[in-house]
Amino acid sequence: MKRGIAAFLSAACFAVPALAAGAEAAPAAPRNYFLELYIPQILAVMAGLVLLSHAAEKRFPDRKPALRKAWNWLLLLSFAFCVLPGLCLLIPLGKTIKYLLLDIHVWAGAVCVCAGTYHACRRFSGLFGPRR
Repeated sequence: MKRGIAAFLSAACFAVPALAAGAEAAPAAPRNYFLELYIPQILAVMAGLVLLSHAAEKRFPDRKPALRKAWNWLLLLSFAFCVLPGLCLLIPLGKTIKYLLLDIHVWAGAVCVCAGTYHACRRFSGLFGPRR
């Protein structure tokens, strides 16, 4: 009986560190950067801005040029805030600054894609639909 318990304890002493080492070697779950960088929230805010813009355009038709100018400025600024940090990522910088620049680059890129898509749809609607 003593041999059985001693054999069990010695096997357990060797098995527990092996199990712990196996747990450390297991790959971590993949990170979802789409959610970590708040892309759905940015897209929701941009969709809200598009809806507000359409409502303002219907309610105040004389303000249409000002709304277009605001969207053009948003597109230009978001493009600049996407490109400049993207170019700075090519420079060897500290890790924390690189991550901050990457976050700004991704956020501004999401805004730029939304504003650019809205801009293109508004411009191309005149080509394919009736003129208003």
